[in-house]
Amino acid sequence: MKENVVHHRVISRRTKPLVVCALAILAGGVATASLAQSTATVNVTGNIQGTCNVTGGSTTTINLGNVSVSAFSGAGTTSPISAPQNIVLTCTSSPGITMTMTGTQAPSGPNTTLALTGTTGIATGVGVQILNNGTGTPTTPLVLGASNTIPTGATVTIPVAARYYAINATPGAGTANSTATLTFRFN
Repeated sequence: MKENVVHHRVISRRTKPLVVCALAILAGGVATASLAQSTATVNVTGNIQGTCNVTGGSTTTINLGNVSVSAFSGAGTTSPISAPQNIVLTCTSSPGITMTMTGTQAPSGPNTTLALTGTTGIATGVGVQILNNGTGTPTTPLVLGASNTIPTGATVTIPVAARYYAINATPGAGTANSTATLTFRFN
């Protein structure tokens, strides 16, 4: 006689979740859990900027001519202002424009006065000031390293002029050349 033997398996509490999960997968189901949802908001800020290019006066030479030492009556006095020279910016829109002057400050001079360049035969006790007041006749000395707001537009003309500035009571004669760089930033 043949005996039917029935084997019983005892499922412990530790293996029961695995068996349920395996049975669910074998039966074609998937064991899933409910997840809570949450949202986030992303705000984007910014600007579309125009660009500008120097289209006139990228290298400007201002000739102050021959100025007599007797034109200065003491420290802080100046020579006559040169005729203005124009720097022209052409812009794709009307961005905000700032201008900053860099160069070497004259020893013992104010932060508006550039040092003279050269190695021999240089004038003493005098420096150069670059002038601009936004539009019109340039009358205001630019401060080295300071940001100056420039009127904006599709085409912007920036007049600049120069003059000598006496640092000492009695400047000494000689060549009196100087160089400055004007940097334009757009926003």
